[in-house]
Amino acid sequence: MVRLITDSGADLSVDYLQAHNVEFIPFTLTIDGETYTDQHDITTDGVLQAIKDKRNVKTQQASPEQLLNAFTKVAKTGEDAIYICFSSELSGTYQTAKLIYDDVLNNYPDFNLTIVDTHAASMGQGLIVNRAIDHNNHYNHLDDILSAIQRDIENIIHYFTVDDLHHLAQGGRLSKGSAFLGSVMNIKPLLHVENGKLVPFEKHRGTKKLIKSMVNHFDKQAQSSVKKHIAICHADAIESAETLKQELLNIRPDAEIDIYNIGPIIGCHTGMGCFTLFFFKELDDE
Repeated sequence: MVRLITDSGADLSVDYLQAHNVEFIPFTLTIDGETYTDQHDITTDGVLQAIKDKRNVKTQQASPEQLLNAFTKVAKTGEDAIYICFSSELSGTYQTAKLIYDDVLNNYPDFNLTIVDTHAASMGQGLIVNRAIDHNNHYNHLDDILSAIQRDIENIIHYFTVDDLHHLAQGGRLSKGSAFLGSVMNIKPLLHVENGKLVPFEKHRGTKKLIKSMVNHFDKQAQSSVKKHIAICHADAIESAETLKQELLNIRPDAEIDIYNIGPIIGCHTGMGCFTLFFFKELDDE
């Protein structure tokens, strides 16, 4: 087995990660200049309330010190490690991690760390981590685990909507021109992730039509054998999340679909009203 590492981009709880021996690198955020650490002293509700109150909310990527501490901690164990990282197109953490790993090698030259750019976010990244835990238990060799993770990265699909695209634009996750698409009353944008970037590609009048489109995309893209590792996330949009789940179950009654809250870091960029759908196009071991 190898030691797995991930970060706040995955929207997985600290308790879950600790239970599966996954090292967690939390991102930080500031509200009116005061710094908070993801899952330690801030919640998604707190972030969404701050956004609602029009306070100045900003996120920060993992700091060099956080990465150095996490990598050094694992290096001391002598284990091989895999860092399953937030999309390099949405954060500078991947690039910083590569530099910090080089520094750690000066003191621990035998430390074998593979830093994996998932090109994913939220539970897209989270599902890749979930599967990596399974791969780590199933395979005996590092190369086999890495190959399985790469297949999952190539197969993960993201669909999501937000009430206001300007939150994504202000955070640099979406162009301001693209954000204009969501400015018309009752027009719901449907976005996906393409090569690690957030891309709006459909517009729908109302949530009902948007959910229908999400379900249709799932039905066309997910092989009939895909009945697990399907996730819905939301930021203060539980009714839409529950409706989406039921519509998916109508076409795939034996599917296992979990609903999660979007984490504080991702929630800073989506704002309230976001809900998402993540799944794999195929699962070659099921």
